[in-house]
Amino acid sequence: MKILKLLFFLFVFTLNSFAGGRKLVVTTTLIGSVVKEIGKEEIDVEILIPPGECPGHFDIKVNDILTLEKNPYLFVHGYENYFKKIKRIVKNPEFKVFILKEERNWQIPPVHLEVLKKVLEIVSDLFPDKKDYFQKNFLIRKKEIITFESEIKEKIKKNGFLGKKVICQKYLEDLLKYLGFEVIDTYGRKEDLNPQKIISFIERGKKEKVEIVIDNLQAGPDTGKVISDELKIPHIVFSNFPGGFKNTEDLTKTLRENLKCLFKKYGKEY
Repeated sequence: MKILKLLFFLFVFTLNSFAGGRKLVVTTTLIGSVVKEIGKEEIDVEILIPPGECPGHFDIKVNDILTLEKNPYLFVHGYENYFKKIKRIVKNPEFKVFILKEERNWQIPPVHLEVLKKVLEIVSDLFPDKKDYFQKNFLIRKKEIITFESEIKEKIKKNGFLGKKVICQKYLEDLLKYLGFEVIDTYGRKEDLNPQKIISFIERGKKEKVEIVIDNLQAGPDTGKVISDELKIPHIVFSNFPGGFKNTEDLTKTLRENLKCLFKKYGKEY
């Protein structure tokens, strides 16, 4: 009987002490992956939006509100349509929102590092008992990201992609420019396109001798396919969010998988 009581106590203690009670709610896998890089097993992260969905078009559910009533720290990008709605509905007096407003693509290594620094500052203030631990994780990731940046630049150059002309979904523009592509034009979501705009993209693609069309998974994986089909050039899909493809748990893995898709389309290995 004593053994059963002891086991029960240990079970309850384990549940109550998971991540030391440090839990954060985030809107996207983009934010979630960065928080996990800093917090690792010391912070339990709950993500509201599935990785394949556009965060700007997602709407909250009742369960999401209940989650925030219990775990009042919420990390957002700031562009989410339901952001203000959440602030009105959640009644927990401790509810606090942290906005990671960074409009550049987080897969760009220097941008990734900037966001990591912001998250490090926030979680260190929220959970000061783990400040040194968070700082250690940041320094480890910083070295890995700098090494990764050299890796991708070398592979892009080695495989002849520097200067290749592309038409792409607008949320990929800065990433592709960073990688060394020449972005000739960009488009929005599928509903923003009309026959006249499509014809314009095709005409410009022919004139500029565009070589690739690249879509954004979350904004629509086949939006630009009609353009690539008409131009008879490769069509590729990148994910802007971790978890969109297999083996993309963080930003580094997401960019690496995106480049693997690109290289594979051209019969090359990453």
